[in-house]
Amino acid sequence: MTDGELREKLSLSLRTGFIDAFTPSEEQLRPSLVLNHPPQTKVLASLVRELSVCASFAFSVAFVTRDGVASILSALDEARERGVSGKIITTDYLGFTDPEAIQFLRSYENIQVKVLSGKPFHAKGYVFFKDAEKTKATVIIGSANLTQEALAITKEWNVCLFALSSGELLHEIVGEFDQTWEASIDVSDAWLTHYRRIYKAMHARMDGYYPLPEGAEEEGRDYVFRPNLMQQEALCSLAALRKNGARKALVVSATGTGKTVLCALDVKAFRPRRCLFIVHREAIIKDAVDTFKHVFGPESDCSVIGGGKIRTDARFTFAMIQTLSRPDVLERLDPKTFQYIIVDEVHHSGGATYQTVMRHFNADFWLGMTATPERSDGFDIYRFFDYNVAYDIRLAQALDAGLLCPFHYYGVTDLTVNGEEVSDHTDFNRLVDDERIKRIREKILRYSLGNPEVRGLIFCSRVEEGKKLAEKLRTTGMRIQSLCGEDSEETREDAVKRLQAPKDQDGHLDWLVTVDIFNEGVDIPCVNQIVMLRPTKSSIVFVQQLGRGLRLYPGKKFVSVLDFIGNYEHNYMIPVALFGDTSYKKESMRKVVIEGSLAVNGVSTVDFDRISRKRILDAVNTEKYAQFRNLKVLYGEVKKRCGRVPRLGDFERCGGPNPLLLIERSDGTLKSYPAFLLRADPSAYHPMFTTRMMQSLAFLSSVLAAGKRPYENLIIRRFLDGRYPFPVASVEQEVSGNFKYPVGRLCVESACEILSDRFFKESDRKKFGNMSYCRTESGVIGPTDEFLALLNNEEYRMQVSDLADFGLSQFGKRDLAGGRRENDFVLYDRYTRQDVCRLLCWTKDVASTIYGYKIDYERTKTCPIFVTYAKDSGRIDASIDYKDKFESEEVFSWFTRSGIRRDGKEPTAIRSGAVRNLLFVKKNDDEGGDFYYMGEMDYLSDEETTMEDGKGKAIAVVHMRFRMHDPVADPIYAYLCDGTTWDAKRSVPARGMVG
Repeated sequence: MTDGELREKLSLSLRTGFIDAFTPSEEQLRPSLVLNHPPQTKVLASLVRELSVCASFAFSVAFVTRDGVASILSALDEARERGVSGKIITTDYLGFTDPEAIQFLRSYENIQVKVLSGKPFHAKGYVFFKDAEKTKATVIIGSANLTQEALAITKEWNVCLFALSSGELLHEIVGEFDQTWEASIDVSDAWLTHYRRIYKAMHARMDGYYPLPEGAEEEGRDYVFRPNLMQQEALCSLAALRKNGARKALVVSATGTGKTVLCALDVKAFRPRRCLFIVHREAIIKDAVDTFKHVFGPESDCSVIGGGKIRTDARFTFAMIQTLSRPDVLERLDPKTFQYIIVDEVHHSGGATYQTVMRHFNADFWLGMTATPERSDGFDIYRFFDYNVAYDIRLAQALDAGLLCPFHYYGVTDLTVNGEEVSDHTDFNRLVDDERIKRIREKILRYSLGNPEVRGLIFCSRVEEGKKLAEKLRTTGMRIQSLCGEDSEETREDAVKRLQAPKDQDGHLDWLVTVDIFNEGVDIPCVNQIVMLRPTKSSIVFVQQLGRGLRLYPGKKFVSVLDFIGNYEHNYMIPVALFGDTSYKKESMRKVVIEGSLAVNGVSTVDFDRISRKRILDAVNTEKYAQFRNLKVLYGEVKKRCGRVPRLGDFERCGGPNPLLLIERSDGTLKSYPAFLLRADPSAYHPMFTTRMMQSLAFLSSVLAAGKRPYENLIIRRFLDGRYPFPVASVEQEVSGNFKYPVGRLCVESACEILSDRFFKESDRKKFGNMSYCRTESGVIGPTDEFLALLNNEEYRMQVSDLADFGLSQFGKRDLAGGRRENDFVLYDRYTRQDVCRLLCWTKDVASTIYGYKIDYERTKTCPIFVTYAKDSGRIDASIDYKDKFESEEVFSWFTRSGIRRDGKEPTAIRSGAVRNLLFVKKNDDEGGDFYYMGEMDYLSDEETTMEDGKGKAIAVVHMRFRMHDPVADPIYAYLCDGTTWDAKRSVPARGMVG
């Protein structure tokens, strides 16, 4: 783009922003508000985007904290790697800026830091220069300091402007910055030492000197417990269950949310004569006793079974399961000794010792507590507790509710040792290679972000690796010790005490390397760094280990999580564990990895470096997680939770896999949920279905289950309810009433064509039994006799009803307000070519003959265009190796099929505006047959050119450029264009750098 063109486009954009909103212009150049409206947008996302594309930057921010720097750490690192220079001005005003944040920023050789000292200073401005000469820049000015709250959750007003140095605004901003820079002081070691003393004194009382028990507030010398959100809701639920006659209940709650306090408060409400608290580790007993004494008073009657001591008259009894299960102990305890029994970490209760104890006692009420009810040993926890789940709050909800400490997660690429990537099969000697140890140390210290009080847990896979790792890191000066299952309880307790000890105490530790322990059953609230040096094979274990650092603790603003990601087979588990999406839908997993921090609740952030992100996406695309044997296990977990064969809707309610995966993996030919059940659970599911019924269920599954549009589902729902015959117009009215958008008659007619068996190609119709479900006469719709006859089978009817309702619920969850476009397409949802034919209301399924694009000239006047963005040029014929690309978020460059001339029918129709152009894109063929819907496009320009065929011969092709109706959103744009943009120097075009 020439300087003149840029000025002209900027003028139009400023007119749009300040004078006339209807003036068409480049969105990237318009003034805009930068707000925190998660999950759609965060101030953080704008800063990260601009850092990823700028040539240099200048920040003038009053307050800077370590958590704020942690939020943009990966972006700062990538900017350094690109040679980007930066200047940052902050202040010691009010003693708010963290001195360790300043010190950490000083460690960047490409960033200069100054402090405006001793003067009131409240500026918040971020300038990102687009070129070395600083002739143009994006400026974000407003209320956001460089803190994790300001970048993610607090109500901030910031304006984003694109400006040229020849204009007055950027000239004044740069001048003001330079003037403040000259008035600021260089940060010296001496100044930092002085400021640290001031900062520490000002924050000592603010942070507190000791942790309060969870749920407690200090009032004089006593603790008054006020239930947190989780505890309030769980207590109400437990009371309601007991009112309805329940004698057992299960509480599923993330580590650190206050389960022990909840137990004590519920015991207080229940008022039993005697209560038993069962644990599986001795270390838990002391904390549990302390909690009960805080709730019931320091003089409360608490007794611990052990050392030959058994009191049967104590009000509160605490016991390790290993001791309690011994015959000589149980025989001294009457089955009715305790009216209320609590089983901590109840997911262990499938073991023989637990079963012995639980069969022995006859309590009035049992309460089970766990953060991870899912089991790999087949034991059904839910069944023992009569399927009464009083409360279920997982990691994401607990973070959102402020019950846990925020985290900043960094997925970094593990080292390639002697040319070999670290994988599941890496030899031990390579894991402890000196070069790898050096990198691990470097990263651990780097991602401590200058914290002088670092207390970390490092998780390894092998005992020998943990020992050797600690040994080698200790020689570098790190205060570190390894622990494993072989170590005694005394050794573990001593190591934990040393980790929690003050830094000036002899023998204190900064890190513990652990293997096979500390996943659960130990609380070290001061832990503020988690390092994962093992493959993620289980989301349960991942969350358990992450949870070791999430307990709230005075002075702890966040926990840094460092995950070394090798070429591991189960890398797809990382998004499942981090984002809590257990649906295992490929598009959902890919979406959260692409969006990163936008997909996380609260101020927590998630960052992957480029290689680790690719490794995770590659693992997602392999779909090994969707193999039948894995889905069978996941199905079993949902069945346990329900206490019966689940319905389709149960999988989402219970946090199970998306039923569409079960349908897809059900059978080679006739795919349906009943087909999956007959294969996965034949002992529990054995309906009397005919071949005709199975064909019908496969057809209806392909049409109804995904919920891509509602019309077919609503028609079938009416048939099931006996509400027929009915006019076509009534379906239009129902859709308008339920989903609040107008519907064209063509959509309902298209649905009738599909249900009348006229849409699919002949081979599919034969596979599905050539069966028709509806008939239409004079605009009135009714069911066919054959369909009504099949509905007489009760189980078949239930399965059809389940499909119709599930599909409608799926459709209702789509972004109908913000993302729905004409023909029921939702922006950035994924569609197959067959889906597109159906949603465009084409009369036939011509998916197999769409070679890149196809135009319907008559009925719908539409031209869907399908693009595989990153083609493998070495594996495809040169004659179809088109260089289709996004030039910017608003402009798409596309080539027709080879052999097409500019005056041909297709280019003429597109150029004249006779057809609507709809763009569908997938990154590469690894993603399967689904394409992202990018929206409609308007024709801009075209030219006839040539490309070579496989033999080097020039063949005609038409190069066309389009403007997107909806500029492509940042996360998906970055994902699609990563490494394949027109400007190889930039992974994503900058705001304002278009054309």
